[in-house]
Amino acid sequence: MRFIEYIRDLGLIEGLKSYAIDTYNVVHERVSRTYAYAKFGYSNADFDHAYLWDLVEFKLKRIHRCFKESAVRKHPRSYMAPLEQAIKLAKRFSEKDYSDPYFNKLQKKWGKGRFVKTAKSESEKYTTYRTIRVKVKTPEDKKQYLKEMRECWKAGERDRKKDIQKFAKIIEKHSQSWWD
Repeated sequence: MRFIEYIRDLGLIEGLKSYAIDTYNVVHERVSRTYAYAKFGYSNADFDHAYLWDLVEFKLKRIHRCFKESAVRKHPRSYMAPLEQAIKLAKRFSEKDYSDPYFNKLQKKWGKGRFVKTAKSESEKYTTYRTIRVKVKTPEDKKQYLKEMRECWKAGERDRKKDIQKFAKIIEKHSQSWWD
């Protein structure tokens, strides 16, 4: 009994309670974080780059939320704006097909494509399909259409690269300041 009174007088019981609570909070936080990230392990396809951008967006959103809820310090708008822009870009990378606006114009010009199954010969291993466009009638039309289609892909890729460069500049300039 005297030992209990002795450690109480030293403040050790309150220290042990505080240590137990802190330990619980740390473990709870880590388990919660692991659970939050679990969806990326479960639904991820290792061959698909879009999941990379989903993960990057998720992490940037967690950093943003941490900054907004920080009890340690208030983060100025100059920290938040680049982070918000990086989040938007990461979301765009996983959701957007940069060639779509260009292909929409192409479709208006040449008509909507329709997939047609071609006859499979004995030597062919797989069934092939080809696209038929209503307004592609001559070999010259087809040549022009294919040229314009390649230009659509190039234009979309050019736009994507611009966004990648923007994202890289934001990360290069600001990521070292994104900590609490």
